Amino acid sequence: MQADKCGYIDIDTGQIVIDAAENDYSAAWDFREGLAAVMRNGKIGFINTNNEVVIPFQFERTPLCDMEIYFIFHNGYCSMTIAEGKVGLIDREGKWIVEPIFDELWAPSENGCRIIVNDGKYGVLDEQLNIAYPTEYDHIDITADGVVLSKDGHKWKVDYSGNIIQTYMVDFTSYLKYPNGY
Repeated sequence: MQADKCGYIDIDTGQIVIDAAENDYSAAWDFREGLAAVMRNGKIGFINTNNEVVIPFQFERTPLCDMEIYFIFHNGYCSMTIAEGKVGLIDREGKWIVEPIFDELWAPSENGCRIIVNDGKYGVLDEQLNIAYPTEYDHIDITADGVVLSKDGHKWKVDYSGNIIQTYMVDFTSYLKYPNGY
């Protein structure tokens, strides 16, 4: 960074790759999948490793969003915000693939599913970006073999087809110590 300007260095060699002094980027995020988000004049766009603008400067970074957005591509898509604070997904051309209607839209899990949140309620987008579980759960965790759903004080686990694989789960257990043992 140089006088409120951002650029990039090669972390292996320390060489400047995109010079901060030659650009007017006020913010810059990590390169992922060949693209990096940069901000110019208050708008976010994406550049490639040759510093060519691939997605024009058209997106908002807003403090109204409920989560920190890192503007990084995962599996061909990037979480993006609009001025009203909602989050959606764009593709590598900057087109909305998932409209910005969520308060939060998390990076994909290992299986490609993404947690979505609206009004404090959780849901899941499947790997094809369809709503697998609507935003009506108190909490959701995605695991290697399924999804843990919490609603109205009840917690259970389903596989990725929606079949219940564990009907009851607890958040934690603790030992109770009695004078004669645990």
